[in-house]
Amino acid sequence: MFIQDLLLKVGVKIFNETFWKHVEILEDTSKCWPYHGRIRGRYGKFKLGRAHETGAHRMALSYTGVLIPSGMVVMHLCDNPVCCNPLHLRAGTSSENMQDMWLKGRGRGAALRSFLAKASRG
Repeated sequence: MFIQDLLLKVGVKIFNETFWKHVEILEDTSKCWPYHGRIRGRYGKFKLGRAHETGAHRMALSYTGVLIPSGMVVMHLCDNPVCCNPLHLRAGTSSENMQDMWLKGRGRGAALRSFLAKASRG
């Protein structure tokens, strides 16, 4: 089910009152907007209704009207897992997300990749 369907069920007013109260919205839109609600792992989690829990960053991007098809992920361009600033988020495939992680030197083996990249530059 798309998050937009859930928003239609509960209504935008209820969503605004429940979700955005957990987000620290900063005037400077270049900065991250941290989610201060429930954190599981390193990511913010938001429960909409009784059973549906999803990533807070996914909710934030969906709220802006971006359709995120099932099977797609929401990528943090800022690399901050609790960020809910829609300008820092984009929909992508899992493969794109893994490539982004690799190129930015994050994840398992990041230290080795960094060392090898520096060594190859001389």
